[in-house]
Amino acid sequence: MPRPTRAQGRPGTRVFPKNWETEHAVVVRKTCTALIKIWAPAPAGVAPTNDQSLAPTPVDVGEPLYGGADGAPARIQVLNAQQGTSEVADQTQVTAGYLVVIDRDAHDIPPRAVVQIITSTDPELGGSTRLYVDHHDRGSIRWERDLYCVDDLSAIRTP
Repeated sequence: MPRPTRAQGRPGTRVFPKNWETEHAVVVRKTCTALIKIWAPAPAGVAPTNDQSLAPTPVDVGEPLYGGADGAPARIQVLNAQQGTSEVADQTQVTAGYLVVIDRDAHDIPPRAVVQIITSTDPELGGSTRLYVDHHDRGSIRWERDLYCVDDLSAIRTP
């Protein structure tokens, strides 16, 4: 007997096997070539100093949201479509977008969180390089957690 035109397999058969995400996430972890820590967003604000200049308000950053004391693996890619320049106080300011891929089981990372790149196979990314989370992807089928970051805090969309 021929199969019906709109047949979608046997009744009760899953489209994706039960452990499909976790088993494939192992492959994504093998692509990580950087070590990072992610810190909670610092509260905005400045405080006047004795010479009437403005200095950032000191912030206790506490424990990292991701990466622990030694950092955690990540993959970092520049997103050419999110690059731009602007003029601020007669100076050209360049903003570049980055995709930072972390483990799929990582907790939610809030917008404006600080991504500190500890080491990377790219010699220009590492040490003191900091990115700021703009937004992240969500989904019910995923192998990784994708964070879209910028290197300039002024480029982050305000809620």
